[in-house]
Amino acid sequence: MRLSGRRWRPTVDAPTVGTRPTGAVDFLATNLDVPGCRRYHRAMTRARPAADRTSPAEAFSGVDCRSQRPTGGVRCRCWISVRRTVRSTWCLHANGFNARTYAHLLAPLAETYRIWAPDLRGHGGTTLPADPRGRRSWNDHAADIGALLQQIDGPAPVVAGHSMGGTASLLAAGQAPERARSLVLFDPVIWRRGPTLVFQLPFFDRAAARAPIAVNALKRRERFDSRDQAFQAYFNRGAFKGWPDAMLRDYLADGLVDEGDGYRLACSPAWEASNYTTHAHDPWRAMARYGGPIHILKGETGSTCNVQERPRGLPNVTVQIVPNTTHFLPMQAPDAVIEAIRKTTN
Repeated sequence: MRLSGRRWRPTVDAPTVGTRPTGAVDFLATNLDVPGCRRYHRAMTRARPAADRTSPAEAFSGVDCRSQRPTGGVRCRCWISVRRTVRSTWCLHANGFNARTYAHLLAPLAETYRIWAPDLRGHGGTTLPADPRGRRSWNDHAADIGALLQQIDGPAPVVAGHSMGGTASLLAAGQAPERARSLVLFDPVIWRRGPTLVFQLPFFDRAAARAPIAVNALKRRERFDSRDQAFQAYFNRGAFKGWPDAMLRDYLADGLVDEGDGYRLACSPAWEASNYTTHAHDPWRAMARYGGPIHILKGETGSTCNVQERPRGLPNVTVQIVPNTTHFLPMQAPDAVIEAIRKTTN
């Protein structure tokens, strides 16, 4: 890799495929051990000229952390802001979405902090194996996040996440507390302690597969003739109700895969449903094992987070209820999300 131009952007030796921006770069890696990301991080955190400023529109470049497995095409897609600073924040997306969904939300932060936003397994441009057969938990997502965090030089970052991304970040921090300075979680999926124990029972996932949210996910339309057709199908409907146009288009930019004769969802209905039914992990144990500061923002209604404002035995956890929001509070109250990340990072 070589650096060029006043924006310290990495140069690109080959054109990018599909809807990826021209700033995308491929780095070789072994599985999710990504030394390429480590070199990239060192180069991109050098001092930046004070006169060099980046607008929100050009705040992010794409990076593919590719595997050297014999199969060749395995990669973890990660969006990284072009701002050079040692203060970094990782942001993990919700089930069925992708990192680019949050681009407009994160752009103001990218002017000050180094933002890393990977596509989780089975989502966006990441092509890590996503086979729902035999899955029982989100520990695979947590292991992926932990492997990426391990490869980054510099101080431990603040790690933020929405819904499943928040819970997976918490699980990763519980496995390796030194890799995260603090956590900011936006309506993470955390069941009460009792149900969490029940989910550990063998074969419980079979019962969970009959849950309406999983059944409906399996019925989700997977193919579209055009991106505009997909936009019209989602606009102001279901989980996308009330979303700004730009955010929905950002979601579709990496949420659809061009197959020549049409488009299919990057996150398959089967994988999305699998994430709704595999809960044999323990976020309560992770909160206790991590021990560092955890700030949770909960939706006022329809929240999936069952952590009370003063959780027993967890003095490191603070909970804030955001008025007039639901589980999709990052889309409904972006200012609250930005303020929480800034406060924690500073």
